[in-house]
Amino acid sequence: MSKISTTWFYIIDNNFGETIQIEKDIYVSLFIHDIAHNISIDIGENSKVDVYAFFHTASPQNLRLIQNKNASKLQLKVLFISEKDLVSNISSEIKANHVSSQIHIISIVKENHIGVDSSINIAKESKKIQANLDLENIFIGQKWTLSSLPNLFIDSNDVQVSHSSKTHRIEENKLFYLKSRGLSTPSSIQLMTQSYFKKTFSCLEMIDNHLYEKIYKDFYHEKSLS
Repeated sequence: MSKISTTWFYIIDNNFGETIQIEKDIYVSLFIHDIAHNISIDIGENSKVDVYAFFHTASPQNLRLIQNKNASKLQLKVLFISEKDLVSNISSEIKANHVSSQIHIISIVKENHIGVDSSINIAKESKKIQANLDLENIFIGQKWTLSSLPNLFIDSNDVQVSHSSKTHRIEENKLFYLKSRGLSTPSSIQLMTQSYFKKTFSCLEMIDNHLYEKIYKDFYHEKSLS
């Protein structure tokens, strides 16, 4: 188990254990990039945690977000993009009061399979809960497969919870316009998908610009966009 007890920005790599304990009364931002082993993040009382995750060569089979202490706040933003198959289960588990959990997952799929099972689980004794689960899937290829479904398991009546799932292809009219302006198909697709990267990691740019530029380079040169 790895413990975090100080307000700061942390890059979660293989030096961290599978279980990360966030102590109480702190505000931390975490960045997770291409980790294959399972991860559990246990958030302490009155702590706020922002998690940014970018998976393009590997992803954890299970990513658990545990809020069993009162007054914790979670925001998770995830971007999947790969030429390889990626499968992951992302779950938010709430068993406390006055808790907020906001989860946003974007998958960009070309000639591969991405499977994302996601859920918010709220225990019966929990009260004053605000939670949201948003999935967005964008197809840029012809031979893709995807399994993606937002699940809500709610045993409490004192909640404000929502979920959404949007699936669409890259817009052909915009692609045609960019190609008509002299851009190649790969360059046009890269330009059109940049907005999803920025939507996920815009806050990260302010926290650590060097890291933002590095992962942006990884994204921009991702083979599945070519």
